[in-house]
Parts: sequence; structure tokens; C-alpha cells
Amino acid sequence: MLTTKISIQLYIYIFLTLGINSIALTQPDKSLSLQGKISGEFRSNISRQPGLEKDDDYLLNLILTVGKQWQLMSNRKISLSYDLKHYRYSDFTDFTRYDQTLWGQFVQRFGQNYKFTASDELRFRLHQSTKQFNYTKNISDFNLKRKVGSSNNLIIGYQNWLKTYHNNPSLRKYVSHRAYMKFNHEFSPRLNLGARFEYQNHQGNLYAGSTAPQQALNVSGNRFMLRLNFDKLFSRKLVTSVSY
Repeated sequence: MLTTKISIQLYIYIFLTLGINSIALTQPDKSLSLQGKISGEFRSNISRQPGLEKDDDYLLNLILTVGKQWQLMSNRKISLSYDLKHYRYSDFTDFTRYDQTLWGQFVQRFGQNYKFTASDELRFRLHQSTKQFNYTKNISDFNLKRKVGSSNNLIIGYQNWLKTYHNNPSLRKYVSHRAYMKFNHEFSPRLNLGARFEYQNHQGNLYAGSTAPQQALNVSGNRFMLRLNFDKLFSRKLVTSVSY
């Protein structure tokens, strides 16, 4: 009976992953979009805590996204979206969770060479059983993009992260200040090279429950990040991207 159940579950998840990988419905009005997605996957390490036994499980993902954008004159645009995600585990139901995300963006162009973007993302996470890990997270982003010559783009920006755990007073509110700079060079319409340098200063718990009990939490610190990416377009059906 158990073997039959496992076989049926495995068949269902393979079917969901390969057969119904993405279901999308786009409205005739291009400024309004509605997308739905169903996918399944196999996880070999649910807890992700170092030194603990790795537990395997199947995960079902249900995702619904609704978006709308408005073009204001020719140089301004406002975009809004609502995103609902449901991640359901088969055996380890304690990790089953809901994510609701509200996102907004304002874009202002200044001539041909400058573009200012301000965006805000507010996420609500609700765990079905482990309520001590429920949280709200807000990410605000402000950046200015400048076109340098005909092939280069330079972006200077700032992000503020704020994450609050409402049901667990032992977890500290996470606050992060992140300044970044991005540079992009287009060798040709089919070849692109980009680099991003970022400095982060944080206080509090970002990934609660991701460390082993004997490990001390790093609730304050600084981090420097450098990311390089290389994109090559060979044809309409073949695109490569390498990131380091």
C-alpha cells in the first residue's frame, strides 16, 4: 500500500513538473496581466541546517500573479502587482507556507540618457504550523540609470530591507542598508557583459531557523558582494547566460 502511494505521488509530481509546467493567461489589454503556474519538485534537504539529518520530500508549488501598469505621458510609468504563492510539502507539512506579495514601481525618464526608478515590495509569509517563523518583509529600492555612450549603462542605487517576526520575540528585527553600483557593456546586440558591486550593512535575523542549534547567530555585520554576468544570444531559440 505504501509503495503504491509513493508511486502515485511520484507520478503526479512528475506530471505536474513536466506536463503542466506553466499555465498563463494574458488579457487582450497588454497593460493588464494574469498568470498562473503549477509545478512540482523533489527536495533532498528540507531543513537546510548544517549538521542535521537531511530529510527528503516532494513540494507542490501553486503561484498566481496579477499585474497592471499605467503609462503616464511618454516619460513616466507606474506598475502594480499582487502575487500569491502556496508551497505545500507532502510529508513535512510544518514547512508548508503561503506568501503574499504586493509590489509597486514608479519610473521617470529624463531625456534619452537618464532614468529614475523607485520600487517597493511588501511580503507576508504565513507558515501553516511553525507560526514562530511568520514574518513581514519590506524591500525599498531607489536607483538612477545613466546611459554612457551608445554601449554602456551605469546604475547607482540603494536598497532598504526590513523584516519583522511578529510571533517570536526572541528573533531580532532585520534591518539592512544596501548601496550598489551596476555597470553593463553591450559588445553587440547579441553579446552583453555586466558587473554589480554591492555593500551591505545588516542588524538582526534574516534567515531564522537556518542554522544548527550549536551555532551562534550572526545578527550584525557587513558584507561586500561582486557579481559578474555574461550573456550571449545565438538565435531566437538559444540563449546562454553565465554568472559568477
